[in-house]
Amino acid sequence: MNLFNDEGEVIFIGQPREMKPMCIDELALLRSVCEKDSHYEKIFDDRGYHYVLRARDGHELGHGSMFETEQEMLDQIEAVKAVGATAELVDETPEETRIRTYDYVREETDKLLKEMGIEFG
Repeated sequence: MNLFNDEGEVIFIGQPREMKPMCIDELALLRSVCEKDSHYEKIFDDRGYHYVLRARDGHELGHGSMFETEQEMLDQIEAVKAVGATAELVDETPEETRIRTYDYVREETDKLLKEMGIEFG
């Protein structure tokens, strides 16, 4: 999951997730915390300035770019705050993968329901 500013530049890179529902959940978490300073871990090390955005439970939602100055990092955090709360999901999953994912979820759901004694014809 990547978050873009109005100019189309990537301003936030989410953690890789294996399944689309996980990405959707991460987007919801991003929307809920991105405007709160307390969720940004600001870091300065030998690579430069960068930040990590954390969910309420502390897990990493993602990070920003590497910067030479603290102000550049802070500017990017402000850009994330400006667009993150209303960010929309743009699904770029290839159509064939979408179908396979849907089929997998349907098959697994059918199995679970059968184990519970529920069958649909």
